[in-house]
Amino acid sequence: MNRGRLQLVLYAIFLLVIAGIIVALRSVEMLAFGAFIIALGTLIFKDRSKVRFEGLAFIRRTDRANRFIDQTAKRHPTFWRTLSIAGIVVAIPVMAIGSVYMLVTAVDVATGRLATGGAGIVLPGPVSAPFAAPGVFVVPWWIWIIGIACVIIPHEFFHGIMFRLQHIRVKSVGWVVFLVLPGAFVEPDDNQLKRSARSTKLKAFAAGSFANLLIAFIIAVALSIGTMAAPASDQAGIFFQQVEDSPAAQYNITGAITALNGVPVHTQAELGAQLERYAPGDTVTVTTRSIEGNASVKFTGAYDFIIPAAGVYARLGQEKNYVVALAAHPQTGDAFLGVTNVLQVHSTDGVLAPEFINLLVWIYVFSFGIGLVNLLPLKPLDGGLLFEEIIQPYTRHTKTIVRTVSVAMLLLLLFNIFGVFFI
Repeated sequence: MNRGRLQLVLYAIFLLVIAGIIVALRSVEMLAFGAFIIALGTLIFKDRSKVRFEGLAFIRRTDRANRFIDQTAKRHPTFWRTLSIAGIVVAIPVMAIGSVYMLVTAVDVATGRLATGGAGIVLPGPVSAPFAAPGVFVVPWWIWIIGIACVIIPHEFFHGIMFRLQHIRVKSVGWVVFLVLPGAFVEPDDNQLKRSARSTKLKAFAAGSFANLLIAFIIAVALSIGTMAAPASDQAGIFFQQVEDSPAAQYNITGAITALNGVPVHTQAELGAQLERYAPGDTVTVTTRSIEGNASVKFTGAYDFIIPAAGVYARLGQEKNYVVALAAHPQTGDAFLGVTNVLQVHSTDGVLAPEFINLLVWIYVFSFGIGLVNLLPLKPLDGGLLFEEIIQPYTRHTKTIVRTVSVAMLLLLLFNIFGVFFI
């Protein structure tokens, strides 16, 4: 059997396996996810003559985008040079802050203070709403695709602009698929890059992550303005998670809490003030409204550092009343309902769809998270290349130091992601 026919057979088997899984699970989300996997496989298969398989990755190089990058770099050079300087000013402190953050959260994971882990891998999956677990976030595949595109396109575009701005030739632009994870790259002329000035290298290496952080900053400002501009209406309430073995869990209270014994509550402070009026064993009526669709939720714990305080945006639906007997708080003995991770709900009735705000939040997460990780002093990431250029004038042991710091940072990063499983 020749190579082309073998590839066709293997691809047919791949399609049959995906189809079998979809039929077995009979899930709409799985159907959409399967379509995504099939489309990705089809793209690689149709372009297989120009795709190279290197290691565990499929790589496709092209020079079609070179002209566009050249033309963009030539337009408004002062603007791009200003951004290149801003990139260095931002990247170096973020490298230091990110390294300290990784160390602090690793300690919290090791001591058991962070049960969720200090970092997470974001993966696409057959789900209708984002799902968080220790070490991983699973998001709907369409959110993942848009989020990844909003990361890799500006990232590589900024790299290419800075290379051309400094008269370094871009050999090729391309995409890469590692297992099922897509990415992109801009490949400069290595010889020209090595011979260039240190300031040129710093600008080029900082550019990609700076683009991601810039997008994250713009989204954070937009979400913050939206939060401040959205007043708590009579339809708003508080989003919460049930505490295990609490009244909220025993009575299976769901939705957004809007009132306690007829008194409206919009914040955790208002709920706490109302609960102070009661004693353990008292019976209260908890009024809720159902959350329609996928709400946009801010994560808690370690992720407060990277996700803006956007609260929860959702459409509120049917009202429901729960007659609940309050328990005693296990530590203070006060009246206890048993809700945690309380966040203010902003009703989106007649305003922006919560799914759109949810998408913005996840683009923020992708952009900030990948920008931060990529600036860690871990070679071959951009941060590792930056770190190498920064310390080179001050030591004769650059390679040894960079190698040692890279290994240490890699171990810290891995422990932040997977350490929770061993503690």
